[in-house]
Order: sequence, then structure tokens, then C-alpha cells
Amino acid sequence: MACAGPIKPGETGHPVAGQTVTVFQPEAIVGHFGNTGAHGREIGAFFGAPPPASDVTSGPVIFRYYVTKKIPTSEVLPCSGSGHVIFVPLPVTPAKDVVVPVTYVGQP
Repeated sequence: MACAGPIKPGETGHPVAGQTVTVFQPEAIVGHFGNTGAHGREIGAFFGAPPPASDVTSGPVIFRYYVTKKIPTSEVLPCSGSGHVIFVPLPVTPAKDVVVPVTYVGQP
């Protein structure tokens, strides 16, 4: 995270350019993975609460294929602490989301 000066609790900033997020198909399924369901055609990676939550604070990174994409530097995210990225099938239907824990580290 690109954050100026000493980082205070609750401070937000923008991701440093070049950071990525990936959606991939595992070669062997070991564990619990998401499922887009019968109607899902995309996956949205949300940095915080996904819709229909009223407190959505960031736009999703949209995937239509298994690929790596850059996290937009326009996102507003915490400068420090822990959080999560939620991978949600779109359109939102009864399907299986995947929650991935992340740690935000600020740098001036």
C-alpha cells in the first residue's frame, strides 16, 4: 500500500502499482474451492464486502478467464492490518464464494 508518513490506525491509501490477483483452475482439487453455479459467467474479486452489502468500499477486479490481473491503483484500501479478498461468482447467484485472507502493509 502506498501510504504517506507514519501509518495511523484506520488510515487508507492506494495499492502500489504492479500488484496482482489471480483466478486459476487447480490441477488437483484438494480443499474447498468456489463454484460459479449454473448462471455464473464471471468472477469478481472484492477487497472487502461484496454486493449486495451496503458498505462496498472497492470495485471488483473482474475475471472472465483463468488469468492474473493487476489490482487497480485507484482502489482505496487499508494502509495496514488484515482483511480479505472475496471471490464472488457474477451475476450473484446461490453459488460458492471463496474468501482469501490478506495482510495490508503500508510503505511511504
